[in-house]
Amino acid sequence: KKQRAIELLHSVGLDEDESNRRVLKLSGGQQQRVAIARALSYGPDIILADEPTGNLDTNTATAIVTLLKELSKECLILIVSHNINDANQYADRIIELRKGEILGFGGLVGAGRTELMHLLYGAVKKTSGKIILGDKEVNFHSPADGLKAGIGLIPEDINFIESNVNNIKIFVA
Repeated sequence: KKQRAIELLHSVGLDEDESNRRVLKLSGGQQQRVAIARALSYGPDIILADEPTGNLDTNTATAIVTLLKELSKECLILIVSHNINDANQYADRIIELRKGEILGFGGLVGAGRTELMHLLYGAVKKTSGKIILGDKEVNFHSPADGLKAGIGLIPEDINFIESNVNNIKIFVA
């Protein structure tokens, strides 16, 4: 188990020394890499990334988005982002949302939709509408349901990781 964790940490650019440190002692970029490794540990088909670069310096943010783009070869990466430049540079598709409704495809408008990411993951309860995964309607009642369906979440707020179970082809904002 420990060897698998070390392999995952190496796959996201962390070395042996960093694997022995507490997460909160790591830099913001290193913490994001740990969150990505944690999401990968579940073998998800989909990774949801909620503002994964929001609190990072430019160089670290570029490294994280580049890593997520590379991972998109293995599974679907769905990112909520305010960063139109990253979306234009890295995304295969851009979906523009406002208040949970699709406005169009292309550029980004408005704030990130953290609530949508949490809804898709099962961290908040759906009050209306349908969630279709593949060709099947799903109703997640907890993050465990999201994980069972193959969805992981990389949250914007590191505290979300501590209070919930966590997991580029599409950028959403």
